[in-house]
Amino acid sequence: MFRPILPFLLSICCAANVLGDNLLKNGTFADWPADSPLPAHWRPWDHALREGELSRDQDAVRFTDGAQAHQLTQTIPVTSGEQYELQCWKRVQLASFYFKMAIQWRDKEQRGIDYTMAIDGGYDAEFVPFSRIVTAPANAAFATVIVGPYCIHRPDAVAEGTMWVRDVSFALAPPPDQQDAGPAAAPLTEEERIAARPLLATNNHPHFAAIVQRLLQPDADPQALRRDLHLARLYPARSGEPVRSYTLGVASESDKLYPDTLYEGQPETPIALALAGNEYGSFQLAVIPFWTDLTEVEVTFSELRGPGDVTIPTANCKWFRVGHVTLEDPQPWLALNYSHAQEPDPLLPAAPFAVQAGNLAAVWVDLLLPGGTPAGLFNGGVTVTANGQSITLPITVQSYGFDIPRTSSIANEFWWTPSNWRKFYGRMDYTPELHAQHAALLGRYRISSFPCDWITLCRQVTIYAEADGSFSFDWNTYDQYVRNALANGTTAFWSALSCNSGWTRYLHNPKTTVIDRASGKQMPLADCLPSLSEGWVPLEKMPYRENRLYRDFLIAYVAHLKELGINENAWYELFDEPGGERYLEMLRHHRFFRELVPDLQLLNFGQYPTQEVNGQNALGMIDGWAPHLEQLDRPEVMAAMLERREKHGEKLWAYSCIEFRENPDGSVSHTTRHTEDHYSPFSLYHRPYIALRIHAWMAWKYQLDGFYIFMLNAVPDANTGKEPAARWPASTWSDGKEKGSGTLIYPGPDFTIIPGMRLANVRKGLEDYEYLALLADLLGQLKQPSHTDLRHRLQTALVLEPEIISSVFDWTKDPNLLEARRRQIAALILEAKAALTQ
Repeated sequence: MFRPILPFLLSICCAANVLGDNLLKNGTFADWPADSPLPAHWRPWDHALREGELSRDQDAVRFTDGAQAHQLTQTIPVTSGEQYELQCWKRVQLASFYFKMAIQWRDKEQRGIDYTMAIDGGYDAEFVPFSRIVTAPANAAFATVIVGPYCIHRPDAVAEGTMWVRDVSFALAPPPDQQDAGPAAAPLTEEERIAARPLLATNNHPHFAAIVQRLLQPDADPQALRRDLHLARLYPARSGEPVRSYTLGVASESDKLYPDTLYEGQPETPIALALAGNEYGSFQLAVIPFWTDLTEVEVTFSELRGPGDVTIPTANCKWFRVGHVTLEDPQPWLALNYSHAQEPDPLLPAAPFAVQAGNLAAVWVDLLLPGGTPAGLFNGGVTVTANGQSITLPITVQSYGFDIPRTSSIANEFWWTPSNWRKFYGRMDYTPELHAQHAALLGRYRISSFPCDWITLCRQVTIYAEADGSFSFDWNTYDQYVRNALANGTTAFWSALSCNSGWTRYLHNPKTTVIDRASGKQMPLADCLPSLSEGWVPLEKMPYRENRLYRDFLIAYVAHLKELGINENAWYELFDEPGGERYLEMLRHHRFFRELVPDLQLLNFGQYPTQEVNGQNALGMIDGWAPHLEQLDRPEVMAAMLERREKHGEKLWAYSCIEFRENPDGSVSHTTRHTEDHYSPFSLYHRPYIALRIHAWMAWKYQLDGFYIFMLNAVPDANTGKEPAARWPASTWSDGKEKGSGTLIYPGPDFTIIPGMRLANVRKGLEDYEYLALLADLLGQLKQPSHTDLRHRLQTALVLEPEIISSVFDWTKDPNLLEARRRQIAALILEAKAALTQ
């Protein structure tokens, strides 16, 4: 039953009464008319209006469980080219919707000409202000102002929760010089000025005299003056020495150094690492100029010498220039706020570089401790040279004397998809030889490198049509990719070569090339299978049971995966994150797989054993469960997956392809307003990079067999279409509003891979995992009565305390806590190894 649509009064912000009668008031709650001029993806709704969906709540209008059409609107005249401010106070507690303020700009005939929208997710405990300043288009004469709920891409959805709005106003904006430009820097206090004078008096740099003079000027720029004083504190006060051009700071692999970073640590400190064999130690050098430009900055290493004159060669030390990524304004429904316009990540190849005065530049260093390195201290150094001066910092590496395996003990798959880079390069002919180079680079980061790329690999398997109507396959080229991947530590293979199409679509494409065995002639698949001649059909409507090629391929494919020894780690996914009818079609297709090739390993991301659609579940139809990370905190889901693994050998994976956030009431959503805590780890640029490292620790806590981060090598559109001379890294890489999702590596010149800091933090987490796995293995070997106390301490160390991970949404952002735990585990490994030799 439909309830009549009623008008409501919004309470008015009197201070904004600039336009007189043009103030938004007497807003009308109304569905959009059928002839609405809004953009094409908007359309009118006819949802039932249930009791309580809209009501008075003191001085606010309250929306409860309101569909997207439930909005307050008002059309008022405007002046083209003028700036207007749309503002209100709002309180949002919606699980999947957003609060929206929008303006449909109209011409003098009130035809729609443009559209402006501001969206905020969030979970507000109290009313908070929300405002936007907008400019009326050149031919605008009216503005229809809209306030209400909004759900992106789900026009038929109904909001869950409540939203309040009050004090809505639309008025001429204040002049630009009166608009909020953020807080101005506070002037220096007298205490700051007094403390600075003796510091400046003891130094020999000619710039210090100018700083002293500016200290005496009350109108001196306080922000610039504080930066100068900060540099003065870093300057080494050594009489009789030449004037220094720069200094160095040291930072960890998870620290972010920006050009305007004020380095807070002690400058020119020694670098200390503690490593197992086959492990990388990473650190950063902050190159900090003293009031002068630096040119031709270079980095060199000395070999590290240890016990028995054993050395770690300089070839094991590599340095990179830390590049930055430009963050575009995020999509409004993401409800994100960025503190920096750019974020550090790309690790550019070593080459001389420059640093402008007033900026800081970061150098990334990877040091690989070779397997088999004996226990003890290894000493060497790193030297930075610029402007004719050199600074050497000592490096001390404590070798624990034990190795971690070169291949990860926890499976991972991040989807290396070479064809994604075609829109960057324009053309990319992928070969096993090129893949060998890429696999070697990815192997350095313990990342699975087999291409999940049906566009690239399917056509490199030759299909033969035999005289008896059957089909056979030449796997030689395919096998070269497998060998490359295995040689570089790959732990998982996405055998479908896609998540939603892959081999299944390729083998149902009437244009797929087939070679007649007898004549050697190439022909389209439709010549062999006329039933496929109608071309593209949706995945769920393919005639897969009748397709002889598909049947022959699956039988041959599984047999070949077994021959290669990878079938148990090769996963066939056909319906990614299925729901509704797609879930049921997944079950039908999986039954076909079970009938024809029961040993084909089946996995669908987003699936867990307690899931049902229309009373049907996937039990017996899945060999690996892979829910999103946020499902791991549901006890019933974890219990069911662990039980399936115990009874049926089904693997337990998890994945992250978006950041979920936890609301104050415990509900979970990816639309919740930007928060500094209580979010699931992902790969977003603006988050602490320990988020990438913590994935492996979560894999340990939740007893996972594997994990996946979406994804390795997407290319945001903003980085495409450029001529080679203007391509990144000659230009700035843009996140394309993707926030870092999909770009853990970058396309370099000549089809090279440029890794990133986030990928290095993934590696650090995978190396952490090896410490835990090695300790667990040693625990299983300690069986003597004399080992009882030691066993207890190992068991305790293998359980992660809540300070490290309490839930998917509550985990440490402090790398020092992880480092302390690693040192504790390393000491226990050494103690356990010693006990086993006694």
